[in-house]
Amino acid sequence: MNASAWIMLIVGSGIIYGGLGYFIWVAARSKRHPHSLEKQTKE
Repeated sequence: MNASAWIMLIVGSGIIYGGLGYFIWVAARSKRHPHSLEKQTKE
């Protein structure tokens, strides 16, 4: 694999794990604040 392919792999995995972390954080917040999750899903 060349350097650009490794960069794409690292960036792609970072976006995936970042999205998972954000989703878990929003889910944890929604347990304390039920209305916040409804606003997220409508967007």
